Amino acid sequence: MRYPFLIKEIALQAGLGMATVDRVPNGRAHVREHARRRARQVIRELVRSN
Repeated sequence: MRYPFLIKEIALQAGLGMATVDRVPNGRAHVREHARRRARQVIRELVRSN
């Protein structure tokens, strides 16, 4: 899935690594649930602000 902002921007705002953030929208495994929720929350916030 593509977004109009960089994975790096999401990772910095969420306090997560870029690899973790990359796994979330792509539905890949090996992501803890709290990290998945945080990344999705930041993505929603960024979408709303744009």
